[in-house]
Amino acid sequence: IYRGDICDVEFITNVFDQERPGWVCHMAARAGVRPSIQDPFVYIHSNIRGTTQLMELAAQYSVQNFVFASSSSVYGGSSSTFFSEEEVVDNPVSPYAASKKACELLAYTYSHLYKLNVSALRFFTVYGPRGRPDMAPFKFIDRVSRGLEIQQFGDGSSSRDY
Repeated sequence: IYRGDICDVEFITNVFDQERPGWVCHMAARAGVRPSIQDPFVYIHSNIRGTTQLMELAAQYSVQNFVFASSSSVYGGSSSTFFSEEEVVDNPVSPYAASKKACELLAYTYSHLYKLNVSALRFFTVYGPRGRPDMAPFKFIDRVSRGLEIQQFGDGSSSRDY
């Protein structure tokens, strides 16, 4: 695991020079639908440029497999109850979703041009260290740890899997 800026070409080139990886697991990104509406350029820079730079190096260094974090946000305003990777996702509804869709399109392009084996993982409700405190898992844990009831909306019959 390396900690650094994926948009720093010198940094990521040094990592590839040192490691000569056979696999790349790229999980770095600027996340968040709402903040992307306020500052879309940060998302374009980090997500699209950073991912493209990593794929470019992966192609140059003949990486066997490139796995990266996409997002469920690419499904946009889909009315489907169940999502499928076969579903057409051509209508992102936020700059964040558009940046992730762009990365998926670039992955297809790198696969086509350079035979780079790419897998995109469309994550739903990511949580863990440094996660967003406005998300349900954090709110639930916070309230339970303070001895408070979890706030329910409506009649409490709705559900969601995590």
